[in-house]
Amino acid sequence: MKQKRTISTRARDEIAGIIGQNGRISSNELDDILKRHRVRGNAQALQRGYRLRAGQRLLSGVRDEEGRREILACHDPDTGGIVYVPIDLCNDEDVLLSIQNRLHKSIASLQTSSGKAASRVDKLRWLKQPFKIKRGKP
Repeated sequence: MKQKRTISTRARDEIAGIIGQNGRISSNELDDILKRHRVRGNAQALQRGYRLRAGQRLLSGVRDEEGRREILACHDPDTGGIVYVPIDLCNDEDVLLSIQNRLHKSIASLQTSSGKAASRVDKLRWLKQPFKIKRGKP
């Protein structure tokens, strides 16, 4: 089932305008715009989301002596929800492969974003360099 858009076109345009004009938008500006355009959520859903994020932060903080996460999330095909699995106690190869694949996709996505930022840094550094004439060549 497709969810209804919660952010109006006018709010989206205003946000895009600020980003286009300033090259960025602060979280306070974003909040003000969304508040002005009456973007609101269901109070119960917001509380549930808050509790789930708090629980996820708690479970993500469980680490082994080398700092690696002990408990990771996995999609449960039976319920359609998320389950948290202690890796050292998991004997289900499909679950472990699913977690590994999700992590690999996340890594690839982050590397792509990192590459985009690195490319922009290279361009900015190039623009900041004064033009130099190579010795011995005109």
